Amino acid sequence: MKKNSIKAFFGFSTIFLPLIAFAQTAGSPNTGQIDFFIAKIFEYARMGITFLMIAATLYFIWTVIQFITTADATKRADKRKQMVAGIIGLFVIVSGWGIVYFIGNTLGVSNGGTNGSGLPCPPGTRAIGPAGSCI
Repeated sequence: MKKNSIKAFFGFSTIFLPLIAFAQTAGSPNTGQIDFFIAKIFEYARMGITFLMIAATLYFIWTVIQFITTADATKRADKRKQMVAGIIGLFVIVSGWGIVYFIGNTLGVSNGGTNGSGLPCPPGTRAIGPAGSCI
């Protein structure tokens, strides 16, 4: 019984003591590292979806070429099924792309801005003002 109560105490303290520590700050806690981590996750998700989109498009084009060059009726029917599957896959990927952008915009995650010279701002900063200076 004593071991279970000790485990429960450590489990409880592991979860709730950080909340108490955040409550003790004078201002809001610095969440810059968390924001950077979330932005990186969304950046990698966008790159992954872009890669999938390119791969699915190439697969669809290759299937269309095979469909056109095939003379056998059964192989043409098989290629037609693959083309339909390719179109459905492209639709799913584009929908996923839209969902990632929608969630990113809802959470305020962006890929950063550009300063006046067209160069990107460093991670964790954004461009403001007419001159586009990074803050």
